[in-house]
Amino acid sequence: MRKAMAIALLFCSLSAGAQSRYDDGPWRFYLEFDQMFVLKFGAEYSLSPHWGVKAGFGCSVFGPTTMGYELVGVYHIMNEEDRFQWDVEFGLPIAYFNVFEGNVVDWDPVVDDPFAGWGPGASFVWGYRFAGGSVLSLKTGGLVVFEYQRDSGWRAEPPFLPEFALQWVW
Repeated sequence: MRKAMAIALLFCSLSAGAQSRYDDGPWRFYLEFDQMFVLKFGAEYSLSPHWGVKAGFGCSVFGPTTMGYELVGVYHIMNEEDRFQWDVEFGLPIAYFNVFEGNVVDWDPVVDDPFAGWGPGASFVWGYRFAGGSVLSLKTGGLVVFEYQRDSGWRAEPPFLPEFALQWVW
C-alpha cells in the first residue's frame, strides 16, 4: 500500500510541476504507423521542456490479431516554438505479440503458434509543426529484434532492422 501511495504522490507531483510549465498541460497524444503496419495510438508525458516518456498501443491493419506497442524516452532537441521539431527516442520503439495465431485463427500458413517480439533501439524523429501546434513527423532509426514463438523458441540470431514510421502528434 505504501508503494502505491508513493507512486501516486510522485505522479501527482510530476503532473503539477509539468502543468505549471506548460499552458496546454503535460500530455500530448499521437497516432503512429510503423513498418510493421501497426497503427498505434499513444500519449507522451512531458517531464520537462526537453524530456518526456511515450507509450502507445495498437494493432496491425493487415492482421488485426497482431498487437503492437512501444515505450520510449524522448528528448526534444528543438524548442516548442520552432517550426521544425527534432527529437531523439530511445527504448522499446517496436514490440508486438499475437496470442491468437494458431489458437483461434490461421492467418499465416508458416506461423502456427503464438509469438512475441521486442525491438529495443533508438530513433531520430524529423517533424514539421503546423500553426495549430500539431506535428507531422518521420521517424527513422535502428533496432534489434528478439522474437519468441511458443513451439519454435527464440529466433536464432536477432536481426538489426532499420525503423521507419509516420507520426502525427497533437
